[in-house]
Amino acid sequence: MSVKISTEPNDDGQHGIYFNRGACSSQAYAKKFENKPPSEVGQAAYEWLSRGLLEGVVGFIERASEKIYDLHGAIYEFQWPQALDALEQARVRGAKVKVVYDAIAGATHPKEKNVAAINAAKLKQVSIPKTKGTIMHNKFLVLSQKGKPVAVWTGSTNWTENGIFGHSNCGHVLEDETIAVT
Repeated sequence: MSVKISTEPNDDGQHGIYFNRGACSSQAYAKKFENKPPSEVGQAAYEWLSRGLLEGVVGFIERASEKIYDLHGAIYEFQWPQALDALEQARVRGAKVKVVYDAIAGATHPKEKNVAAINAAKLKQVSIPKTKGTIMHNKFLVLSQKGKPVAVWTGSTNWTENGIFGHSNCGHVLEDETIAVT
């Protein structure tokens, strides 16, 4: 017996909702990729696990296509090369990019990994370390056009291999100036 269903698109123009497959798909992943780590399988495993989540954040960043755009945000674990590269490419295109990241010292903080990833991506000049406090668990980017906030990317996703591909996470784009301002 089969049941036909239809789903909404990931992005309807006002809201974009991106869920990865994450941990909830562990049995399907084991069957499809012989339970090998994604780093061993390659791009096909990452794309399957992402289920559009990474592509969604990269697509959001790519909207900053010239110098009339700004991207400002805060990302707790700021490490996945493809996402950081998208920010660097936005900067190269002329967009103003500024991101606060967790640089609080301590065993439970991602400071060292964040700094290494930022340096590898050549984003040091646009990355602002948060060094005081208990935990900086933010995960958002605001897209502005000509200085006016127009959209925001938010959600539960840390920019790490586990955050994008392993843990069950989501990203949410809100095309709403009022929300983007706040």
